[in-house]
Amino acid sequence: MVAHDLRNPIGAVESIAMIMELEVTDDDIQENLGMIKESCATARGIIDDLLAAARNENHNIVETTRTEMNEFLQGLVNLWQIQKDFKSNVVFNSPGQKIFALVNPEKFQRVVDNLISNALKFSKDTDKVFVFLEYTRKEVVIKVQDQGLGIPKDIIPHLFESFSKAGREGLRGEKSTGLGLTIVKQIVESHRGTIKVDSIEGKGTTFTITLPLVQ
Repeated sequence: MVAHDLRNPIGAVESIAMIMELEVTDDDIQENLGMIKESCATARGIIDDLLAAARNENHNIVETTRTEMNEFLQGLVNLWQIQKDFKSNVVFNSPGQKIFALVNPEKFQRVVDNLISNALKFSKDTDKVFVFLEYTRKEVVIKVQDQGLGIPKDIIPHLFESFSKAGREGLRGEKSTGLGLTIVKQIVESHRGTIKVDSIEGKGTTFTITLPLVQ
C-alpha cells in the first residue's frame, strides 16, 4: 500500500520538472531539474522493486509455459546487443540443440536482464559478459559470467538478502536498490529452480541457475 501510494506524488514531481524543463533556459536550473528527474526515476525503481518483491513473496506459484531456452535466451541477448553501449559486450553460447524448461517468460526475462545488467555494471567497457545455456539429464543450466570486479567474500553470503550491504555502486556510478538479486532468487525458486554465485575479486563473477528439464 505504501509503495503504491508513493507512486503518484513522485510521478507528479517528475511531471512538473519535465514541464519546467521546456520553459527554463538557465543552464543551472536545467541541471537542477535534471537531478530532480533522475532522483524521481531512482525512487520509481525502488518502488517497482518493492512491489515486485511483495508480489513474489505472496505468490509462490507462477504460470509457466514450455519454452525453448535457446530461442528465449538468444532473444534477450539480442535486445542487449542492439543497445549502442553494449553492442559486442554480451555473448550467448549454447550447445545448439533444443532445450526446454517451464518458465514464465515475463518474470524470467527479469531474472536474466537483472543478471546481465549487474554483470555490465561491474565490468569495464571492453569486458565481455557471457550467457551460457547447458543441460544435464534432469536440469537446464543457465550461467551469466562476467570478467569484472568480482564480489568481496564478506558480501557473498548476503547477496540475496533485501537491503543488505551487498548493494554496491557500479563502475559508472549506477545506484543499487538492494532488491534486485532478492527478486531474482524469488523468481528462480518460484520456477522450482536454484541460483548460486561464484566469484573471485578482480577476475569476475558467475551466477548459475538450474531449472528442471522438460521434454
